[in-house]
Amino acid sequence: MSRPAPTISLPARTAHALAIALFILLAATGLRIAVVNGAEWLSPEVRALIDRLTPTGNIYRLHLFAGVLLAATGIFYCAYLLFTGEHRRLTDLFHRSEYSFTRKLTYLSMLVLAAAALLTGTSLAAGLYSGGPGYLFNSFVHQWSFRLLVLFAALHTLEVSLSLRGRVACMFSGKPLVGAVRWPALAIAAAVAVAGGTALHVSLGRPPTLACRAAGSPIVIDGYLGEGEWAGADSAIVQTQGGANFLYAAAPVTVKTARDRQRIFFLLRWPDDTRSLNRHLVKTDTGWIPERSVFTGPYGEDIFFEDQAALYFSRSGGCASTCHVGRASRPGRHFTGGDTADVWVWMAVSTNPTAEADDRYWAAPAGESGDGRFFDNLAAGGYRDNLDSILRFPYFVPTHRLFRDWLLYGTPGYEAYDHRADTFPLGHRIPAVLVAPSTGDRGDIEARGVWREGVWTVELSRLLATGSPTDIGFQSELYLGIAVFDNAEKKHAGHLRPLRLVME
Repeated sequence: MSRPAPTISLPARTAHALAIALFILLAATGLRIAVVNGAEWLSPEVRALIDRLTPTGNIYRLHLFAGVLLAATGIFYCAYLLFTGEHRRLTDLFHRSEYSFTRKLTYLSMLVLAAAALLTGTSLAAGLYSGGPGYLFNSFVHQWSFRLLVLFAALHTLEVSLSLRGRVACMFSGKPLVGAVRWPALAIAAAVAVAGGTALHVSLGRPPTLACRAAGSPIVIDGYLGEGEWAGADSAIVQTQGGANFLYAAAPVTVKTARDRQRIFFLLRWPDDTRSLNRHLVKTDTGWIPERSVFTGPYGEDIFFEDQAALYFSRSGGCASTCHVGRASRPGRHFTGGDTADVWVWMAVSTNPTAEADDRYWAAPAGESGDGRFFDNLAAGGYRDNLDSILRFPYFVPTHRLFRDWLLYGTPGYEAYDHRADTFPLGHRIPAVLVAPSTGDRGDIEARGVWREGVWTVELSRLLATGSPTDIGFQSELYLGIAVFDNAEKKHAGHLRPLRLVME
């Protein structure tokens, strides 16, 4: 003879229902993130279905928020059951004969998997792992925890449906208001849940600090670490993830900063097995065309491109807060909530030969595209394509072997292209980019990068205040984000939690 079904109060049922809703939201946003990151374990048909059904927008923030709410809901559920004595319903799980072995195994497995998903998700969001192997391990555990949680949730639903006649599964099948609400226990459990959820949210959002102090000695922007040049400068290691071509899709970036009375300086160093300068035009039987891979996805080129690095400065948050994920055909946009973010982009082909970085800014969305990424004003110079796209003729061809990867204005190493004198064989490659020093607001940033023995070293500098409305002045404190690109046009390695840059 089976025992009567345990009493389940309204707060416990509400918490259970909220946990189900949050798990569905986590699954939807997690699948969207998986599609954004490639999701090779999903078939193209499944990816297309997920792309149509899952939400878009600021998915990373929504996913993190849902995870924090689910953790707080779990804390409330356990605390309320403990304070009211309803916890016996859970402890009886392991010795009451009414519960099948399948249900016992399912409950225990779901508990372990939920804990694993929470811990690894926290590690990925906060960058607490170490290097590419750490990212690979946490990502693997996080993804498989989710997959198995979905499986066990399905088994749990099936088992509950089959056991309704035994009155064991009465979370939603019994009377809706069974058991009186115990208000003191409800208040205490709610307070504990709010405290736990707030602590988790703060720990995920609290950025590590990078202090900008006075430089101990003059810093020369040349990409080389001079003896004592960066002595005394504060440094941090930022664990970036999700980049194309990087080993394990991750790269730890060392960042240092210092200042003098007029300028601020940054040093970036990250591992990259290859020095990528793959921006070329190729001669074909129909004319000259940019060298591209056979298949170029929504994130652009990641075979024939160049290495890059970007710095993001904002008064209100990190770069991830500006990322609004879209559909697969248009993977996303960056825009702010109305403030202006300052973005510096160093490129191995397009800006490094002229010892500068591209000065850009992000703001509120504008135009039909709804994008918020803009370039600072350019008076003259800069980089441009070495191709007349209508005639399919290059503007210039190199005359010196030093100009294999770019052409530099004002040097004697190139000449104007004459199609009548074109004797280049099919498949011949010439530089696809013309570069010249930028003037105007867009040329404010001095930068130089050097690749040696599998490591990029990039030094950057700018005036503390330029007077431009699209540049952020370095005073008090800012948020700093870092992204690095391995031979990729858009698919960069980045991080969710920014650094807190403090001027001392």
